[in-house]
Amino acid sequence: MTSEGKPSWDELEEQASLWLARLDSGTASREEFEAWRSADTRHAVAFAQAAHVLQQLDRVKPAYKLREKDVKTSSRRHLLLALGGLGAAVSVGGGAYLAMGGGRSHASTQIGQRQTLALPAGVSASLNTDSRMQWAGAKDRVDVWLRRGELLLASGVAPVRLFAADSVVTLVRGKINARLRGGLLDLTVLSGDCTVNRDNAGSEKKATISANQAVLASADQQVVRSLDQSDIRFVSAWPKDELVFEGQTLGTAVAEYNRYLNQKIVITDPSLSDLRIGGRFTTRDAKPFLDALHAGFGINAVTDGAGTIALSK
Repeated sequence: MTSEGKPSWDELEEQASLWLARLDSGTASREEFEAWRSADTRHAVAFAQAAHVLQQLDRVKPAYKLREKDVKTSSRRHLLLALGGLGAAVSVGGGAYLAMGGGRSHASTQIGQRQTLALPAGVSASLNTDSRMQWAGAKDRVDVWLRRGELLLASGVAPVRLFAADSVVTLVRGKINARLRGGLLDLTVLSGDCTVNRDNAGSEKKATISANQAVLASADQQVVRSLDQSDIRFVSAWPKDELVFEGQTLGTAVAEYNRYLNQKIVITDPSLSDLRIGGRFTTRDAKPFLDALHAGFGINAVTDGAGTIALSK
């Protein structure tokens, strides 16, 4: 047990293995299993890992000349039914995609969606709009690949390695926000500290980034900068489905909002782009943002025939 009275990761792995064995033998109650798995997201993650190990073993069974008739059809049917529910059990957040295969798990979001995931070893992840990630790991370490978009990672025990834009980020304890900007990695450390290294580079290329700092990393350089609290609020608002502006330009605000919108906003009057704005808005609906622009600055929002929202005075 942990200090909070919850089962340790080793205990969860043992529970998951027992459920897997019972499902495989046909002795498990489907209802009892679903109740256990849905009681805690960590249960679902532990079971997913155990199932993945079984799937890998199944691939090498022919080498040991195991016969298919040695596996009961009815019990394997119950097991496959359980495996079929893994995506819904591990995934939190509507409309996103999660799959397993090739030794890595995958998750992605469409425009306007957000997904929260419990990864192995107590690591948590939140995936922002129009993003894609992969991960693999065990109880002692987790590897994560950010393929597109933006990701929030938090770890309390096991180290996490994040691979993104030709960089390798190592986080032991803390919370980081990673965003891909073209071929660059924009990394913010919200708590703890981490190291950032060029992929396949030596230790002499490693930089240590602490809380309230950020780094813009490329294959050629790493530019570290300090952040104030308004910068932190700007970066950390999206997991709450919010956008917080405190003096950003209208051009920056529109670019941020467009990440969440299928119906894009366009500034047709160039003089408005440098206007400084402030406020807290929801990513789920642009109307309050557009209403605030009209009330505060007399900016009109007109939807054209193509569905684009044009801003002008």
